[in-house]
Amino acid sequence: MRATRGRRLAELVNPGVGALCVLLSALFWLSPIMNPDLFWHLSSAKHMFATGSFPRADWLSYTRNGTPWLDFEWLCGVIWYAAFQISGIWGLWLLKAALFAAAGACVWRTAALYGLRPSWRGVCVLAWSLAPHAVKDIRCDNFSILGICALMWFLERRRLAWAKGAAPRPTPRSRAAFFAAFAAWTNLHPGFFIAYFLIGIYALEELRTRRSWALFELGLWAAAGTLVNPYGLGTYRVAWEHARDMKLISRNIVEWEPVDFADRINDPFWALLALTFASFLARLRGIGRSLPVEHLVGAGLLGWSALEHQRNMPYFTAVAVPALACHLSQLAWTDAAAWKDVLLAGAIVPFFHSWVPTDYLKALQGKP
Repeated sequence: MRATRGRRLAELVNPGVGALCVLLSALFWLSPIMNPDLFWHLSSAKHMFATGSFPRADWLSYTRNGTPWLDFEWLCGVIWYAAFQISGIWGLWLLKAALFAAAGACVWRTAALYGLRPSWRGVCVLAWSLAPHAVKDIRCDNFSILGICALMWFLERRRLAWAKGAAPRPTPRSRAAFFAAFAAWTNLHPGFFIAYFLIGIYALEELRTRRSWALFELGLWAAAGTLVNPYGLGTYRVAWEHARDMKLISRNIVEWEPVDFADRINDPFWALLALTFASFLARLRGIGRSLPVEHLVGAGLLGWSALEHQRNMPYFTAVAVPALACHLSQLAWTDAAAWKDVLLAGAIVPFFHSWVPTDYLKALQGKP
């Protein structure tokens, strides 16, 4: 009888803790809009509708007017402009929140792949929401964050399918989906290069362990899709120029600077970084099942990239959180005991009370 009551209590408490984590995460998704780049994106979209052509020269500035310039994020600007025309700044705010909510749903679904209960899925969503503070504003990056989170769900589902037997081979539908998704992505934001990196890691490991070229094939369809843009290979050229000049960019643009250890707003990122690599060390020492190479390489290189340029934090987080979730699922203390969920909620709420209002929200509001 006591065991039955315990199970019933766990069935009530566990989803409640998960819902609490998602609601707390929503505070970050609903943060105010402050990005000054928003307005040149809106102006560019308005100019496109007025002229019926894609921008190929700078017409916004005075000193460099007429200089060759490609608006490789034109589709993002068009979507923003449509939302602004329909509902003003509130429409843009809701669009931003919807993109983060969709990405959070992908994180939730990825955590569910490992069999984690709702409370721990909610913790994963909250950890993902806390760490990458640099892009909580409305940015073209929002589309790439959603894309990377969705891609991680797909890649992890495929990796786990191989562990159980065999992953599905590419179908006409999956090929078309990759082609269309990357055709849209390349016109929204260049974050699709991070997707190339992740697909490459998983494809190489799939080839090494399963002798399968299937994921490489999907990657080729994705690459073909990126050529569906008004500038052809121009997007790749711009990305190369940014990579070439990154040292100069990081010295002059704050969001491309290294992560500041002294800034408390970065505490969740440092905590996630430490937990991720502590998890890796534990698994290498035999605590839990073996460490997937994809997790080690993906989180390792993206973690290094985030340390170098804080704007890359969300891409590290999108890989690190599933890697941690995978390890959590192998530990006994994530089981269904109700008292553990109560303890978990009791740890989350004080953290929010002590850290978020005083540092994070003040930073979002531009206060010292």
